[in-house]
Amino acid sequence: MVHRKLVNSNHAVQGMSILEIIVVVLIIGVLVAIAAPGWLSLANRQRTSRAADQILQAIRSAQADAKRTHKTHEVQFDTTGDIPTIDGIPLGEGDLNFIALEILDGSGTTVPTTTPVTFESTGSLNNAFDLPVYIRVGVPDMDGAKRCVIIRSLLGATQVGRDEECTPS
Repeated sequence: MVHRKLVNSNHAVQGMSILEIIVVVLIIGVLVAIAAPGWLSLANRQRTSRAADQILQAIRSAQADAKRTHKTHEVQFDTTGDIPTIDGIPLGEGDLNFIALEILDGSGTTVPTTTPVTFESTGSLNNAFDLPVYIRVGVPDMDGAKRCVIIRSLLGATQVGRDEECTPS
């Protein structure tokens, strides 16, 4: 004969207690608090990199157009609106309304952003800038989110720089 133990049906399976729920919510909150600054920093670096790439493309395109058409071409910046623009196109595809844009010449002098970067029909730079020229983009008050396009020579040799490379020496 088989004997079976009777299970007490008065003890039903219960869910989580309020204390367990509070602990889980606190752990999630701590993890979010730790991850959020790093995530924001990463997002800002991505935005400024995208803006620097857009500036580099505009400069290379103007230089190529000048050579191809044998006419002067320029890249015009505008920082008067809510979103900085390059030749009327929003910087960073309009995603960067809080970004700073500035132009520095090789001596570290700030050049008004209304000054166009102009290329002659030969593709050479036609500006009164002291070389190299730094076109910097960055998020104000955020460390590590600075990118720039550096025009190194009169022939228009360009490169993208970051952080300390974006400061004239």
